[in-house]
Amino acid sequence: MNDINGTTNMKFDSVRAGAVGGGLTRTLSFVALVCGTAIIIFPLLWMVLVSLQTPDRAQAATVSGDLTKLFPSDPQWNNFPDALTQMGSVRWKGFFDALANSIVVTTLVVAGTVLSSSLVGFALARIRFRGNNALFLLMLATMMLPGQV
Repeated sequence: MNDINGTTNMKFDSVRAGAVGGGLTRTLSFVALVCGTAIIIFPLLWMVLVSLQTPDRAQAATVSGDLTKLFPSDPQWNNFPDALTQMGSVRWKGFFDALANSIVVTTLVVAGTVLSSSLVGFALARIRFRGNNALFLLMLATMMLPGQV
C-alpha cells in the first residue's frame, strides 16, 4: 500500500494479509459478547416489567416463569410513587431520609478514603523502611480483590 509520499507501508500490508483466518474468531467473540450482554440485561428487563404489573399478576409471572405473563397488558405506572411513599409514614419522608443517609455516608467514606490514601501513598513513596516492598505488594493484592472476598 502506498502512502502520500509513494512509499510502501509493509506493516499494514502484513497485518491485512494475516487477518484472513481471523473472521471465525471475530464472529465467535461477537456471539459471546451478545450472549453475555443478554445474560446481564435480562434480569434488569425482568425487574422493570414485573414492577409495572399488578401485585397478583407480578406474582403469577414470577412464580410460573411464563414469559407471556411478563409483559403487562396495562402498565401500572403508579407503582413507583406508591413504593416511594410507603417507605415512610409521611409522604416522601422515608425516601428523603434514606437519600440523606446515603449522601452523608458516601461523603464521609470518600473523604476518609482520599485522606488516608494520600497519606499512605506519600509514606510509601518517600519513606524507606524494612518491609516497604512487602507492604506495598500486600496493599496491591488487597486492591485487586473485590471487597466481598
